[in-house]
Amino acid sequence: MLHKKKYKFLLLAIVLFAGICSASTLKKWTIDDILRTEQLISAEISPDGKYVFYQSGFTRDGYPAPPSKFQTSSIRSGEVVELDIRYALTSADPKNKLFRWLPDSKWISYFANPAKQSTTVQVYRISPTGGKPQAVTHAMQRVSDYVWSPDASALLYVTVLPPSAE
Repeated sequence: MLHKKKYKFLLLAIVLFAGICSASTLKKWTIDDILRTEQLISAEISPDGKYVFYQSGFTRDGYPAPPSKFQTSSIRSGEVVELDIRYALTSADPKNKLFRWLPDSKWISYFANPAKQSTTVQVYRISPTGGKPQAVTHAMQRVSDYVWSPDASALLYVTVLPPSAE
């Protein structure tokens, strides 16, 4: 199963690369062309192998390109859904794991800061088929890390303690 997932992801990467290469043979690229080119930042296959969640961005917004588009693609049908992810904490480094599949593959969870204040960072989730994001945590302090139970029925999270009065 893991071999199939890697194969499908490799095939998706080749298709994206081929599209970029075919477009680049039409004319010589300029710096402006490079800045307008969408870049794949990270991709992760769902635990059940049905979807790929990926983030992309543009170099014109900074280097390395910060994520600005969040999408899922059905591995079976190829249908692409752009996710309405607002206020998400993002990073150009995919090792940060700011976006995580739930073990049951029904949701993608992530850190969000809807009030744009560091003390209100919470965990949100969104369906890979789209829809409105849902708050998962409502902690009084900033959530700094979390992990899902193997059956996705429970969430363990860590918050940052406020400064003590002492």
